[in-house]
Amino acid sequence: MSRLVACAALSLLPAGAALAEYALGPTGNTILKNPIAGASQFGYGTTTGDVDGDGTDDLIVSPNGGNALRILRGQAWDVGTTGTPIKFFGSTFEPGVSFRANTPITGDFDGDGRDEIAFGNPSYSASFPSGGRAYVARRDNAGVWDVVTTIQQGNNGYPGVHEAGDSFGNALASGDFDNDGYDDLAIGALGEAVGTVDEAGAVMIEYGTAAGITSARGTLVTRNSDGLTFDPLEGDRFGYALASGDFDADGYDDLAIGATGARCPDGTTKSGAVIVMYGSASGIVTTRSRIFRPGVGAMLGTCTGGTLFGIDLQAAPFDSGLTSDLAIGTYADAVHVVYAGDTGGLATAGNQRFTPADVPGASTGGRFGSKLASGRLRRTTTGLIFGRTSLVVGAPGEAANGLDESGSVAIFHANAGGLTASGVERWTRSAQRNIGAPAIDDRYGSALTTGDYNDDGAPDLAIGVPYYDDGATADDGAVEVLYGSEFIFRDGFEP
Repeated sequence: MSRLVACAALSLLPAGAALAEYALGPTGNTILKNPIAGASQFGYGTTTGDVDGDGTDDLIVSPNGGNALRILRGQAWDVGTTGTPIKFFGSTFEPGVSFRANTPITGDFDGDGRDEIAFGNPSYSASFPSGGRAYVARRDNAGVWDVVTTIQQGNNGYPGVHEAGDSFGNALASGDFDNDGYDDLAIGALGEAVGTVDEAGAVMIEYGTAAGITSARGTLVTRNSDGLTFDPLEGDRFGYALASGDFDADGYDDLAIGATGARCPDGTTKSGAVIVMYGSASGIVTTRSRIFRPGVGAMLGTCTGGTLFGIDLQAAPFDSGLTSDLAIGTYADAVHVVYAGDTGGLATAGNQRFTPADVPGASTGGRFGSKLASGRLRRTTTGLIFGRTSLVVGAPGEAANGLDESGSVAIFHANAGGLTASGVERWTRSAQRNIGAPAIDDRYGSALTTGDYNDDGAPDLAIGVPYYDDGATADDGAVEVLYGSEFIFRDGFEP
């Protein structure tokens, strides 16, 4: 799990001491082109972790097609330093199993200080079409990667039944749900049938140990067992998206579950919902579970069909460093944000809703909110502060610059009251940043992740551009890395 998101903690300095000012800027940014022979749409998936335990964030990139991962280990260098190479230590890992390119995540499941990579193949069909599997890969002391854990319902003690259409492994999230020092793993199965109800969905939760993920304490959660009173319905797709964060400041990570087909109060309209389950000493429990739906109760927006509320989720401390808050993506050009109190967990009070109208220059119809990330991408404060985090919103289908589906990315920063549209940034492809001019069908912003890849204390942003054309090679794909630094303030540039 990205330590930038999971541990965006408060920073303490002596009275009067100044914190560094930093932001994303035009200096040092780079394009990572597709190095994997025979692969296309590089940048379809991205994630961040520290896979070698050196304290510097690493970037993991997958092309579409699910046969290889590009593991780019970060290295220390200062943005703007003349002659300093702008690069990663790159290697390609072919796990020998297929997987869906947008599923990889990271987590330290064995507590050794090095993140493993988990990924899913919801299309796995050896016995049952789209039954699905999930995998965990580990890097050994010699730097060699290998798949060490295979997770399949009903096999080797893992709960559930491996059935056609389960799509087990469609989404994954890591978090320490029982606060024992080992990251745990949640795995979505959006197509799981509950009784005779097709595509109701489920989530498997497996716990980390010194030996990594094992089946010893595994549980399978459905709408029948999530602590709420809603019966599973066909097409709920419970487990479509997952995210973890400590929403109540008790030291246990909690789990947010997207159910993009969940109904509105009328019992018919499919708008989507997000279910939040809380962690404890025994792991994820059913007590205190909450449900959030657009336009229901005090939530902003309207409960209308096709919203796909919960298509992506991002947990991060947007208004403080004490608790995680939750950003909820949709397929309807909107992002909702639900805030946590100091100890009470997530609540609808003060919830927000952002749309392209909040972003100068943005246009509608671009799937704004379908991709989310978070990170401390700007700091201009002095003295004692808490770790406020920015929200990154992808609109990969936007007709930016008048070019169909060229895509854009918006960044909302936070103040003492939480996220604000004031000072929002909007990024598109740019020749001035070494990635070239925007083009039709780039889908810039299809994948997003943040991390401090050059170990300078200023978080960076990696943006997937999976349909980037590298010369005559169509849809070869690329990732743009925007570096955060103090350099932006030294040269007077302001994005």
